Amino acid sequence: DDVNNAKSQEEAYKACFTKPTIGRFGILPNPRNFLPAPYAVENWEKDSEFARQFFCGSPLMIEVAKDPETQLSKNIVNHFGKDKLQELADKNQLLFVSYDDLADLKVNPHQMFPLPMNDASGPDGGPAPQVYPTFFYAPIVAFTYDYDKDELDVLGIQLERTDDARVYTKN
Repeated sequence: DDVNNAKSQEEAYKACFTKPTIGRFGILPNPRNFLPAPYAVENWEKDSEFARQFFCGSPLMIEVAKDPETQLSKNIVNHFGKDKLQELADKNQLLFVSYDDLADLKVNPHQMFPLPMNDASGPDGGPAPQVYPTFFYAPIVAFTYDYDKDELDVLGIQLERTDDARVYTKN
């Protein structure tokens, strides 16, 4: 099997997702026969690629900001400056997503996979220890749009809804 004989994780990934057929006699088409487009593979670390994929996944949630002081959090406005954000908004270059509907949910640690999906993956053949919690947030994400490049880019991300919440940026 190409996956088991692969010399690296990259080779195993490619072997798993590019086998044209599967099954005992190799007659069934492989439903996972795909590789990400070369552009996505070469640019996955770029913020603009994250923004492009975000837009492709959640286009109905992205809004054009008209009044950043009322539409964005105080933290984002203070971090970037209201004048800079208003200038971008006036040019229709400031976009945002605010998961307000999720803000009332508790930011609690939870396991990525529920126990029924985790039955025999532990060291003793039982459930794996629940020691790697994943956190749930209701972020606010600000984007800029560059008309010349026809490209969306991430301006900043605020994960928490507190007055002292950090705004994550490229720098």
